Amino acid sequence: MDFEIEVPSWGEAVSESPIFVLKKRFGPSKDHSRKKQKVEVAAASNPLQQRERKTNTKGSAASVTAPQKQNEKQFPQQEQQQQQQQQQHPQSKKEKKKAKNLDADSSKHEVQPAKAPPARPHGQAAKRSHEPTVQAAKRPGPQQQQQQQGLSSLQRAMAERLAGGKFRWLNEQLYTTPSTHSFELFQQQPELFELYHEGFRRQVTKWPENPLDRCIAYVRSCPASLRVADFGCGDARLARSVPNPDRVDSFDLHAPNEFVTACDVAHVPLDDGCIDIGVFCLSLMGTNYVDFLREAYRVLKPKAVLLIAEVKSRFAGVADFAGVLRRLGFDLVSKDDKNTMFVFLTLAKSATRPCDASGAPALKPCIYKKR
Repeated sequence: MDFEIEVPSWGEAVSESPIFVLKKRFGPSKDHSRKKQKVEVAAASNPLQQRERKTNTKGSAASVTAPQKQNEKQFPQQEQQQQQQQQQHPQSKKEKKKAKNLDADSSKHEVQPAKAPPARPHGQAAKRSHEPTVQAAKRPGPQQQQQQQGLSSLQRAMAERLAGGKFRWLNEQLYTTPSTHSFELFQQQPELFELYHEGFRRQVTKWPENPLDRCIAYVRSCPASLRVADFGCGDARLARSVPNPDRVDSFDLHAPNEFVTACDVAHVPLDDGCIDIGVFCLSLMGTNYVDFLREAYRVLKPKAVLLIAEVKSRFAGVADFAGVLRRLGFDLVSKDDKNTMFVFLTLAKSATRPCDASGAPALKPCIYKKR
């Protein structure tokens, strides 16, 4: 058969190759068209490939481009013709094997669609993608705990020494200044009250006995109807350790809780003669401690009990101090100085009026040595 090949000149733009012109004019060969029909028939008869087409068209509709959709709309008749050819010309075994091999090769290069997430029950919230995986929590070691607290062992030691220095300074202020000065100090800086008592609690752990425990035991042994006044109560441990704590009036320079009334112990808000038991447990502090004892005499009932627990090193002589108490209107009932550190005195309010106690030997201030 005669045919001509149109070769473009040098001046013309080459838009199509000669081979393409031939194919366009005379169409593909018969062998090529037969192979193409066989492949198309095999693809149409493969159920797995049909399922993939369905899932691709339904599940990944967003990924189909606009030109593909247009081609599907423009050539619906070709699909019908392929189905009719498949019914008229069934495939042989060899053709089926070739079709399978071609499908396997094409599936390797095809982009698999993303799997849809499993359906969750109605009303159940979806899990967030950034949700952390659950792992067994490990307990931090001692070094990690120190790092978390932000202080090393050396820094802790320095902080404890600094707190100890502040405690000694506050303790010296309380013993060497009048109570009015101490009351103003703690009212202006209430955090100093907790700082002082924190250091005080550390000192208590080093003592052979806590004198407050003996005072608590005495109050518990008395009838619950008796009213108690705790002068210099700290955090009101006495009131919190006995039944019916409302019967205990607790006074100190600062009120750390609801049991304590903040005031100058030389001037407590109580009526005359309303207290059955008065307690001074390591609280005769200040240069005007005699005013504390006079205030206790005022609020105590006749023949009421006064308990005093003090550091033994503060007394020049216990007998001399008992003489001062007698002039202030208290009679000595019992004395216990067997403890290596403390002296316990039990007194009763006398019927005689107190006399002038000026010139009495003062108690020595309890000042801790600097280390």
